[in-house]
Amino acid sequence: MTNQAPYAVQLDPDSARNLATHGASILLLNVPLGTPIGLDQQVFLTGPRFKGIKMIPPGTHFVSYQALGKDGSLGPPVSTLVSLTSKQVLVRRWDPATEGLVPLGDEDEEARYAAGVAQFDLDQELGPYDLNRYGQWVSLSCHINQQLMQELLPVRVLNASVLG
Repeated sequence: MTNQAPYAVQLDPDSARNLATHGASILLLNVPLGTPIGLDQQVFLTGPRFKGIKMIPPGTHFVSYQALGKDGSLGPPVSTLVSLTSKQVLVRRWDPATEGLVPLGDEDEEARYAAGVAQFDLDQELGPYDLNRYGQWVSLSCHINQQLMQELLPVRVLNASVLG
């Protein structure tokens, strides 16, 4: 039995490069193997080469993850809404102490990683957003804007936390 991706992105090379160039990306560093990472209605299980998600349409997105216990059990889900812009690269690193995704804390390092994503240096380690399910996500999230997110999300999530 061979391992197959749960979906396939069928695009010609020019369309794929256009989406990769203009879409947003989420770069996740040092995430333990087997950690579930959710984006909208999609779930990615981290493998040895997984470093995040590319070709994400700009807009509001629901990001989640679950830490793995030492016995392999899943911890409670941690999730938030993020607003991504065209060409934005959201960079987060796994912190073993908090079992969560945290900002890098070094703007220069973050800029270097973002430049690497923009130059396709990490392209093989970024999974593509499943565009076939994007229409359904838009229908669920079309009334969520930045103002509503600021009213509903805790201040720590918006300013300095895990994802946003």
